[in-house]
Amino acid sequence: MSAVYQSTAPDQVAPWAMPGEYTARLTVNGQAYEQKFSVKMDPRVQSTTAQLQEQFDLSMTCYKARKSAVDALAGIAKLENQINGIKNTSIEKETNDFKTKLGAMKGSGGISKRPQ
Repeated sequence: MSAVYQSTAPDQVAPWAMPGEYTARLTVNGQAYEQKFSVKMDPRVQSTTAQLQEQFDLSMTCYKARKSAVDALAGIAKLENQINGIKNTSIEKETNDFKTKLGAMKGSGGISKRPQ
């Protein structure tokens, strides 16, 4: 990825990292690999560390809430699939009513259905 001035946005579903020292870990076939790296502040940004921390905290709150919503949508989809399996039974009407209620809960809120 390359950064382009005024044209580089974070992924919509992930918060930016705070400047600091980090370690990336990767395990493949039981073999662990580590690499240390630094995230540095863009020198053009005039925000204080406190302001960056506040932004990061808010972005993490949003990230966790979105993940919770996506997980709930996945649960609703699972229930819908189970309900779709109930055909020509004595409880078909009740399951259709429940499916309608699930659809109302799911709504059309524009949340991406891909879990992160």
